[in-house]
Amino acid sequence: MRITCVISSMGPGGAERVMSMLTDRWVLHNHGVTLITLDSTKRDFFKPHPDVVRVGLGVVRPTTSITDAIRTNISRVRYLRAMIERSDPDIVISFGDTMNVMTLMATRKRFPTIVSERIDPRHQKLNGPWELLRRVYYGGACAVVSQTAEVADYIEKKYKVGRSIAIPNPVRSILAGDKRDSYILGVGRLHRQKGFDLLIRAYAKIRRAASNKWRLRIIGDGPEKPALMELAKSLHVGHSVEFLGQRQVYSFMRRCGMFVLPSRYEGFPNVLLEAMSCCTPVISSNCKSGPSEIITNGRDGLLVPTGDVRILSDTMRSLMMSRRLRDELGNNAITVRDRYRLETIGSRWDEEIRRHA
Repeated sequence: MRITCVISSMGPGGAERVMSMLTDRWVLHNHGVTLITLDSTKRDFFKPHPDVVRVGLGVVRPTTSITDAIRTNISRVRYLRAMIERSDPDIVISFGDTMNVMTLMATRKRFPTIVSERIDPRHQKLNGPWELLRRVYYGGACAVVSQTAEVADYIEKKYKVGRSIAIPNPVRSILAGDKRDSYILGVGRLHRQKGFDLLIRAYAKIRRAASNKWRLRIIGDGPEKPALMELAKSLHVGHSVEFLGQRQVYSFMRRCGMFVLPSRYEGFPNVLLEAMSCCTPVISSNCKSGPSEIITNGRDGLLVPTGDVRILSDTMRSLMMSRRLRDELGNNAITVRDRYRLETIGSRWDEEIRRHA
């Protein structure tokens, strides 16, 4: 089967990681796979399998006005349409809200197309024109894939799509580290959605209890970095909060004392799955989509109310103070490897592809 996949970029994000995992798997199952991005291949963080036909359109640039934005996006759709037609797919799969709209505009129902929402659209709204286009074009998709059943139900009702289903993210099996170090780890784009300001405030409350031992390390980059660094400094914890930028996260997850996901909202957080697959004790905000489907509270991780700095701080302190609790949660967390292994999740994608191709 010829599968053409479309995503904005292959940068260091959760959607990009899942796309990389799925395209590699499909190639290994003897499908012909083309992977198209609006961005160029030079900025790829995730490198696809050598047998994946990789096409970077290189049409990502800032726009200077509404008119310029309209012209640019029309041009992007034309380039995308030409590349999709050249790949002659049996099916097209697109990841990401605006990317989904552009892909449906490009395919024009000529090729069966599955689009996938990668975040909770109840919280992350599109601006006016894009939201209107999503309402118009989503009905032309063979299926809209979300990561949770709750979001799938919302999309079905909101956008009147013919088929809306939930397929969660897969996780790779990662060996746990032999030794844990006394640092708290946070991973994600430095954006308000991810709640790193909440994590820094919670950490500042327990810094004294940490006896100058536990540090906070944050992996990721984004527009909030200067403000977050200033916040840490103003709370007198700038010396013990490390901003590490973009890194391959597994070595840090295998060694950290705990992993914290403080997000205000999510889709289906890959980093939480990855941390748990490393037998890492985890704390997550119980935001509306994702974490409560992954974590059984008190058994393989801890859930805290979204946005509550005091409870987050108290929960981090209790985990700091109890090696037994950290070991218990970490040992139970490994079950995500079975629940969300790539072959299981990939088979669900295969079923959906066969349904429409």
